[in-house]
Amino acid sequence: MPSFKRNQFGFSLGGPVYIPKLYNGRNKTFFFVDYEGLRQDTATSPTATVPTLAQRQGDFSAVTTSTGAPIVIYDPATTQKTVSSSGATTYSRTAFPGNKINPNRFDPVAANILKYFPLPNIPGTFGKNNYFASGSQPVSINQYDIKVDEIISDRQRLSFRFSKRNPVSGYAHLFPADIQIAQNASTGSQPAIGAGLDYTFAKSPTYIFELRAGVSHVYYKTATAADGFDPTGLGFPSYLASAAVASSATALTFPGISPAGYLAIGSGGQQGKGQAGYLQDSFLINNTKVLTHHTLNFGGEFRILANNSNQDGQSTGAFSFGANMTQGDNALTASPTKGDGFASFLLGLGSGSVIHYFKIVNTISHYFAGYVQDDWKLTNKLTLNLGLRYDLFRPRTERHDRTTYLDLSVPSPLAGMTGMAGLKGGLQYAGENGNPRNTTDPNHNNFAPRFGFAYHLTNPMVIRGAFGIYFADSPNQAASTVQNTGYRATTTYYGTLDGATPNNYLSDPFPGGSFVPPTGSSAGLLTGTGGAIVAGRRHQPSPYSENYQFGIEYQLPADWLIGVNYVGAHGLQLPYSPSYNQLPDSALALGAKLLETVPNPFQGKVQISGPLSGAMVQRRYLLAPYPQFTTVNGYQDIGAISHYDSVQVRLEKRFTRNATLLLAYTGGKSLDDYSISNSNFGSNGVYQDASIPLRQDSYSLSTFDISRNLVVSGVYSLPFGHGERFGNNWNRVVDAILGGYQFNGIFSAHNGTPLAFSASNVANIFNPGERPNWNGQNASLGGSVESRLNKYFNTAAFSQPATYTFGNMSRTSGYLRNPGLRNLDISLFKQFSVTERFKAVLRGEAFNAFNTPAFSGPDTNVSSATFGGNISSQVNSPRQIQVALKILF
Repeated sequence: MPSFKRNQFGFSLGGPVYIPKLYNGRNKTFFFVDYEGLRQDTATSPTATVPTLAQRQGDFSAVTTSTGAPIVIYDPATTQKTVSSSGATTYSRTAFPGNKINPNRFDPVAANILKYFPLPNIPGTFGKNNYFASGSQPVSINQYDIKVDEIISDRQRLSFRFSKRNPVSGYAHLFPADIQIAQNASTGSQPAIGAGLDYTFAKSPTYIFELRAGVSHVYYKTATAADGFDPTGLGFPSYLASAAVASSATALTFPGISPAGYLAIGSGGQQGKGQAGYLQDSFLINNTKVLTHHTLNFGGEFRILANNSNQDGQSTGAFSFGANMTQGDNALTASPTKGDGFASFLLGLGSGSVIHYFKIVNTISHYFAGYVQDDWKLTNKLTLNLGLRYDLFRPRTERHDRTTYLDLSVPSPLAGMTGMAGLKGGLQYAGENGNPRNTTDPNHNNFAPRFGFAYHLTNPMVIRGAFGIYFADSPNQAASTVQNTGYRATTTYYGTLDGATPNNYLSDPFPGGSFVPPTGSSAGLLTGTGGAIVAGRRHQPSPYSENYQFGIEYQLPADWLIGVNYVGAHGLQLPYSPSYNQLPDSALALGAKLLETVPNPFQGKVQISGPLSGAMVQRRYLLAPYPQFTTVNGYQDIGAISHYDSVQVRLEKRFTRNATLLLAYTGGKSLDDYSISNSNFGSNGVYQDASIPLRQDSYSLSTFDISRNLVVSGVYSLPFGHGERFGNNWNRVVDAILGGYQFNGIFSAHNGTPLAFSASNVANIFNPGERPNWNGQNASLGGSVESRLNKYFNTAAFSQPATYTFGNMSRTSGYLRNPGLRNLDISLFKQFSVTERFKAVLRGEAFNAFNTPAFSGPDTNVSSATFGGNISSQVNSPRQIQVALKILF
């Protein structure tokens, strides 16, 4: 079994610059150099579900849910469309006889890919979690730093620093060697350099001037486990590889294959594959002026952010296979006991996309700021902190204007071509037709006041409070993902056009090699018509947060110190990803009439082949706000909010000069309506109804909310050895053995984050997602997490919504949470005094000393066969033991 291994080593050296007979800088010039190296192998041991031997032969007769209920699979080739006299449309299917698929029905490409799924190697439970693998992920880091300080005069100092860092990461080999190429994994390197120059001038005892300049450059290179793999060898048509290579010579990799409920294979979905460089130049001027009762700080800041990206991921495709293509007998009704993702894969029916020229851009943006702060000692007991900051984010531009923005009010050229009066919406191109070169308007009103105070009410009591407004980095700075539709070309794989009837199969996902061409800006407002478009809108106020706190600190007798603080924050104008093409909720009343097919006015007039390109189209498409598109989504648009309130208690005790104890407890609540940071990091839960305000649909506990958090830490230096209570006169040998010990410990415990439930999206009005129904009963179950791995909560309290309805659950649960964490880290330090000038410190540390696991969360998709269970991994690290030696001379 692999284990965690970490080796850290390095040195630091500093002193005056002295070169005999050439330069004597003993009181003028000083240097500091260091090196730090890391060689680490992190063990990982995942458990996953892979298809059984029977399933690989098409036999699903033994397949059940995690509770043992049989799962029936239905034949998509038997799909029958029924239209009532009122126009209501339904689809039905017949089950496979014996729950078995004849292998001659297997899609040829799927049959070739079968061998790349690992075989089961453990029994699992009801056929789930039947594959276990272990491996070590290697990480190597080398870092160098050089610093030179120059004392120009008694009032002037100059400092220069240079750093270089080169992290390289690999991946744990979790597949057998003969199919290793199919593992969804990557290697990466992030070489970075940084440099800085600081100048300080003390013009007078009361006035100091500071100038700082810095530059940092980070270069990312990501390669997949299957770089160079030609998907033609799997039976895909040659056009898939040819188009990928035409977009980028390094684009080839194993396509991504993701059957719902099973281990995903292939690296085709890794969009970040390739190279990217990020550059930041920064300049700061600060002035400090001391007056009788005031200390003034004022100055300004300027940054340049540049991004040069050549990322070519997903060029060979990312293909997903849901249970929907083998569910029945009503083909549009989801159920955990009907349909199977791997069965859909065997038949070659799913969804997905191929992206060409994913992110090939060269952008730059600028940031300016000015500030003034006054620390005013009003009386001996009262100090005020008054400040004002102004932030100006200049939105990015692209060197060749390869960016777009979303304009929902511009008249569409399709209005005249189709006779659909009032048709609006489309993509506008930066730098074209008189448009500015940036894709968002700058904001000139970002004034951020700050206020704070400290009042020494009595000798042992201090009262503090503060309020401040803080503007966040613009979500449209150069380093963020660029909206470049038209230059980036996304082609959707449609296993079905109507949600039930088979259309294109995996063996020929894009018939005739018909990919969306990279048209640049030449198609104008026709870009993306017939398909999905995603871009940000032009008017984007800067996101900001109002932070506030109030607290009391009291010195108790016997060296006890207690502090109680209220800390809160209110986030406004936060970025999120809205959906603009959903039908109003009133359309749900149409029910099955939404799927009635009617003559298509867009036939032959849209750019992209798909649901809107044929002679007939489902009625719901024409009822959408922007019917010329299948999807219209915003990107990092402004409109989300957040709210955080907490009480933070801190208790500290210094027993003697040898021992201290610190206890910190936070009880809080974080609420928001969008929990993903900058549209990239974190998880959100399901955004269900875009036809109502975001707050009305999604405001609930944040997905990262931790309401109770306790940390207790202590330090105890044993009173033995020279200068201590016992052993002050020991000789050097005895002192080296028995003296100089220090014991440290940190205990932490917190509850888990809220569960976020999901369901199969069956509303059929282009809403972004669907949540389950909850019957209102408490679904909590007693017992330890270990006893609830396969049934974490009462699953009977939740159900899949009926077709053409929404679920009634909130975005996150108010009482069901993921497993929490308890952890103890301990360490023992030993100091050796070899000579007066030569010392050594030996450290032994144990992280997660009692090897207490923190489990992952359960499956919260109500239509999944493993709903409520499938807790199969540990989210914290197992016990790690570390020994370190530091030499000081």
